[in-house]
Amino acid sequence: RLSGLATESVENILSPAEDRSPFAWQNTAVAAVAGLRERVEGGLLIFNIAGTGAGKTIANAKLACSVSRRPRFAVALNLRTLTLQTGDAMGESLGLGADELAVVIGDRVVRRLHAASKGNDPAYAGTFDAEDLATEYDAEGGEVELPEWMQVLTARRPVLLSTIDYLINAGEPGRQGHHVSAMLRMVDSDLVLDEVDSYEPAALVAVLRLVQIAGLMGRSVICSSATLALPVAEAVWRAFRSGIALRCALGERTPRFGIASVDDRS
Repeated sequence: RLSGLATESVENILSPAEDRSPFAWQNTAVAAVAGLRERVEGGLLIFNIAGTGAGKTIANAKLACSVSRRPRFAVALNLRTLTLQTGDAMGESLGLGADELAVVIGDRVVRRLHAASKGNDPAYAGTFDAEDLATEYDAEGGEVELPEWMQVLTARRPVLLSTIDYLINAGEPGRQGHHVSAMLRMVDSDLVLDEVDSYEPAALVAVLRLVQIAGLMGRSVICSSATLALPVAEAVWRAFRSGIALRCALGERTPRFGIASVDDRS
């Protein structure tokens, strides 16, 4: 077990929205999911289908802190620039520092352009430290100290924002060692899928393998989209159920998990 979010950070993320604000629905959703967590064995599958502008990103973080007593989660997005922008927004809105939040994308050029856009000096666009370009993930062990050679493969930061292609590797064991770092993240992190209905059918199959991996690892999955189609939701449910069934078969237990659907209109 790797380290989760600090208690202070969890309390800050779970701080309730004002009753009359457009985000008040988050309070009801968090309370409902927390109550379900206490009644259900196994992971949770949550569909967050709030409308555009209703604060789904922050709501996902709150829900991720509600499904586990030791919150640790990975958020997967399908656009590189959006991933970087969401990382900035979450860091500022939730008060997460560099020791708790990691952002990983597959394109160093996009990362450089994003870094340049944050600087006011145009000359900044041509100067980058190696630290700005590197994909960082390192870790600290829990009860068992990790071997030193594994420190570059795991993440001490309990919250990860990444493009989906990074985490997809967890479901692609045929790619030799390329899947190891993603798998180690999935072993001990709940999964948040942003705009899960935006993938083409072939890409969605790979995403569903990732959902199955999360179920196999006993983790929870949060799917977020304002326009979640029923066929996509059913496919996610089947993949998660399959992962839970695989996990329970190892211990000869009956597959059980909880399902919740939240939105900003209820």
